[in-house]
Amino acid sequence: MATTRRTFDRRSLLAGTGLLAAAAATGLTVSGLTVPAAHAAELDRRGTQLGLWGLAYYDGRTDGTDDPALKDAVSAFQKDRALTVDGNAGAETTAELAAVVSHVQRRTGEAQDGWYGEKTVASVQDFQRRWGGLRTDGRADAATMTALEVPRVKDPDTSEPPEDPGKPSDDDFGGDFNTPITRKQVINRAMVWVNNKRPYSMEKADVGPENDPKILWRTDCSGFVSMALNLRFDDNPTGLTTSTLHPDGGYGVSRAISKDELKPGDFLDMLGRDSPSGIGHVVLFNGWADESRTSYHVLEQAAGSGGTTARIVKYPYDSGLYKPFRYTKIAD
Repeated sequence: MATTRRTFDRRSLLAGTGLLAAAAATGLTVSGLTVPAAHAAELDRRGTQLGLWGLAYYDGRTDGTDDPALKDAVSAFQKDRALTVDGNAGAETTAELAAVVSHVQRRTGEAQDGWYGEKTVASVQDFQRRWGGLRTDGRADAATMTALEVPRVKDPDTSEPPEDPGKPSDDDFGGDFNTPITRKQVINRAMVWVNNKRPYSMEKADVGPENDPKILWRTDCSGFVSMALNLRFDDNPTGLTTSTLHPDGGYGVSRAISKDELKPGDFLDMLGRDSPSGIGHVVLFNGWADESRTSYHVLEQAAGSGGTTARIVKYPYDSGLYKPFRYTKIAD
């Protein structure tokens, strides 16, 4: 199958840098940057055009100029995302569009800025080539989104979006080790590695949100979850293990919960003693992905994916041996 590639004008060179960088380079108005108002609508329209083109809803121009075909594309996207269908790309629609694009970017290892530019096209193309059987045009159409495990159609008021911590300040990462921590702080900490992927290793360790070389977290699954929960002891300075994170592990850091109790910041653990292979694994829960609660958003450090990843998996994980748990000092 021949590979096709979208041709962008000069402004598309800003694609991988996000709206703020685009505003700084072109003099437009975005997120508090004061620039000529005459160009703000063009940037907003261009971002909408690029996003809808990238998600294969739209085949019109992507230069920020008015295009009658855009209204129908917006309506189709609104219908799929359970929004009010009026064909107008208002604040709610553009926010949802940026969220979906960011989810595609996350699954392909691209920086999550919600702007479907050349870098995102290239990363999606690379995924399509590696996956096989997909059109290699860099557009996240329905087939590609299915392969990426990114939901394209959302039922109204049923699925839970993954927790979006935004850009946290230093105060949003929690306090001292082994002390109460909010769910948002747990996700903030985990996203430090998700947004700057660490290769998987059971022997190596790396800095976490503290960015302190004296505070290192093991770059395996339990080290990642320990880093997110801010659990670190003198005899386990790089984080607990799948066994010691468990209620039976002797540290008293968790308790068993039911599936219905799961919230972002809880975790699912499978002990090695329960696994046919003898190898355990632990992952961080980050919200349900469907109404029936058969799949969820997971944050994890996994050998199979090469390191830190955010994706959607079937509940409870790849076997029924995984059980849900909660840090005893989580602040609900």
